[in-house]
Order: sequence, then structure tokens, then C-alpha cells
Amino acid sequence: MPNIHSYRWEYSPLARMGNKLWQDIIDPLLRLIANDELDFFLRMRCVIQIILVVAIALLPVSIIFHPGHLLVASGLLFDIAGVLRVFLLEELTDALKPFC
Repeated sequence: MPNIHSYRWEYSPLARMGNKLWQDIIDPLLRLIANDELDFFLRMRCVIQIILVVAIALLPVSIIFHPGHLLVASGLLFDIAGVLRVFLLEELTDALKPFC
């Protein structure tokens, strides 16, 4: 008689459903965004630049419309761009480590 210690959670229906979801939906979507590391680096840099442009554009608009909300949104966008930049720097450092 099997007990809880012999149950293999990685073969559970929920785990199989998660694997199927990843295989059929998430992985193809990620491959559309960036198929290899170079595409990922270039597109991530583009995303960071777009976020920064939107954050900077919100600053003068905040003078006219809802200054508190737009300043907070701009600050959050600057934070997101900063976190993405740190992530990108770490990924580039790891990718270039064999060449140093």
C-alpha cells in the first residue's frame, strides 16, 4: 500500500497540467520574444529604453493631470527600469565571464 512518502509529486495531475501549459503556451511565447541570448539582450535593452521614455514623458504631464498619481507611476517605472537594468547587467556579466 503506497503512503505519502512514496508519492511522486512531479507526476501529479497538477504537475502534468503545469508542464503541458509551459510546453504549449509559455515556451512558444517566450521564443517569439527572444529566440536566443543576443535577441534577448537587444530586446531587453529596448524595453528598458521604452520604459524610461514613458517615465520621463509622465513627468511634464503630471503638472496638468493628477500630479500625485502620475509622479508615483513615473517613479515606479524608473524603479522597474532600474531592476531590469541590474538584471541585464548580471546576465551580460555571466555571458561574458568565459571570455575574461
